Amino acid sequence: TPIYQVAWTPDGRRVVSASQSGEFTLWSGTAFHFESIIQAHECAVRCVKWSHSGNWMLAGDDSGTIKYWQPNMMNARKKEAHKEPCRAIDFAPSDLKFVTGSDDTTAKIWDFARCEEEMTLGGHGWDVKTCAWHPYKAMVATGGKDNLVKLWDVHSGKELATLHGHKNTVMSTQWNQNGNWLLTCSRDSLAKVIDVRMMRELQTFRGHRRDVTCATWHPVHGEYFITGGFDGTLNHWIVGEKDAVQEVNVGQDQAVWSAAFHPLGHLLATGSQDHTTKFWSRNRPGENLVEDAQAHAAERDEEDARAVVSPLGRTAMVTAPQTATAGAAAGARAVAPPPLGVGAAAAGGAGGMGIPGIPGLGGAGSAIPGLAGMGAAPVPVAAAALPTAAV
Repeated sequence: TPIYQVAWTPDGRRVVSASQSGEFTLWSGTAFHFESIIQAHECAVRCVKWSHSGNWMLAGDDSGTIKYWQPNMMNARKKEAHKEPCRAIDFAPSDLKFVTGSDDTTAKIWDFARCEEEMTLGGHGWDVKTCAWHPYKAMVATGGKDNLVKLWDVHSGKELATLHGHKNTVMSTQWNQNGNWLLTCSRDSLAKVIDVRMMRELQTFRGHRRDVTCATWHPVHGEYFITGGFDGTLNHWIVGEKDAVQEVNVGQDQAVWSAAFHPLGHLLATGSQDHTTKFWSRNRPGENLVEDAQAHAAERDEEDARAVVSPLGRTAMVTAPQTATAGAAAGARAVAPPPLGVGAAAAGGAGGMGIPGIPGLGGAGSAIPGLAGMGAAPVPVAAAALPTAAV
């Protein structure tokens, strides 16, 4: 069944993929093999989020139910949170509260320990598809089918601002690390970065041919993010550059529903309409993205990317063959940063990071914490940050 969500555990050792059938599949984040599968929900799982502490995972489904999960995948609590599908969920920085967004047109603030609703944010006129808690402020961003992005004060429940930049459903809202930029993507095929210090649009990113279905910031490099599209592509962007630095074909016109970086940033996991979970890494030094893509394109029908198959027939695509398309040569540059071209089969340690045996890090050389070429893009500097509010 289609994979709607992928989420790395905070220690980076496992990936949880959540499917339309309500199943959780656990994959090794180091060897990329199947570990276990459970029937977690009775219907499609639409959102998954780990707490910052790594002690809990929240998941929401099509029935509007949210469940508390422990790292050993034991279900500790169940709550009927919404009357319609729960589309998004995110923790407060302290993990004491969390926010949910639903097709019932509301976002809700919850007390985590009591699992009780504290506040309803009811300003959207249609389905709420996404919500994101600011990394250190009492502020939440929501986006929905009414094409709007809204910012909320969590203490008072008041709407702080409404942003009208998109012309179709807003699918994702993501804060960058320092909380100054808000990344949004929409079914209007656009992604936007908004500087909330000046409350203005910083840049619009055009490159997808259809809906932009997901987006995520790199955990180390603050100006770098990726977007996934309904057209089956991943685009890699750097704020300040007009065009995508790389376009990678993930699913042959099968929507990319979710993408998540490893906490160290050297690996990327994606979940797609084509029923696969895939792992991606940067090209190693000396590899030519375009030539390798062309060479492996002919092999893909035979090898179909070394698959790891569970006892129940679920498949995780461990992208040893290159799946970046030759079309990358037409519009995107095959240079770092970043191409996360692929080849998660590379083995190596983290060098001076003190984290042994994590594939990809050895091949990337000094990629962590400073990927070659990263930060070369001009990044606009704006006014002072907003005052801090306790959460």
